[in-house]
Amino acid sequence: INKSKNQTMPSSDYTDFTLYSYWRSSSSYRVRVALSLCSLTPSLSSSSSTTYKYVPVHLVKAEQKASQYTTTQNGLAQVPTLTCKDSSGELHTITQSLAIIQFLVSAFGLDILPPSPPHLLAAIWQFSEVINSGTQPLQNFTPMKMIKESEFGTGRDFGKHFIVKGLDYLEELAGKSTGKLVHNDEVTMSELCLIPQLYNARRFGVEVEKDYPRLFAVEAECLKMKCFVEAGPDKMPDAQEPPPPAKAEKRAGEGGGEE
Repeated sequence: INKSKNQTMPSSDYTDFTLYSYWRSSSSYRVRVALSLCSLTPSLSSSSSTTYKYVPVHLVKAEQKASQYTTTQNGLAQVPTLTCKDSSGELHTITQSLAIIQFLVSAFGLDILPPSPPHLLAAIWQFSEVINSGTQPLQNFTPMKMIKESEFGTGRDFGKHFIVKGLDYLEELAGKSTGKLVHNDEVTMSELCLIPQLYNARRFGVEVEKDYPRLFAVEAECLKMKCFVEAGPDKMPDAQEPPPPAKAEKRAGEGGGEE
């Protein structure tokens, strides 16, 4: 797995990267792995040729709804948001995790979205979108707060239902490959989406090891790689100590990020 073993990545014409992120946001987690693949690590102070500036946005404290953030960074009041400058010095702002990842693929020459063969590229997007569109938004903080009593019981039960539904299908898709990772032995955008989702699933009480052995095996391979480890929630500057069990139940959906 070439890129995942932290070989020197191609340089980019873009500079001054800043990521607005929340440590438990799975959408931000995806982008952090991509930035790590670009040989960029987080810094609270400033960006450089080897770092990006990390700006914490506390979702539980509703910092994403502050007028300064919504008017200048993200009109949907979400994370992640990536800003950077091109070679002329013009500032660019990009939101939505997969759009940011696609930008980094183009800007740094990452090979996590190989264009050929076409069916592999389609499979990568399919797997990624099962998480990005069909699973993660439904266990996000905002919709869970809006769920009252229903057939699911609570917002947390609602979120867990769709996590399980999504992982059931992902287990089936990943089971079609004989490689160590989702599609083969190479890191793709699928792994960048999967690993954060499994992190969230455990916070909702899903028994990943027991119920999803194929996905668990992929995760085990990914967590041997520096890019996934250094991008993990607990490695972020705004990481917090785990809350007591009672509070953990209430806050299970806080790490959604995008909606």
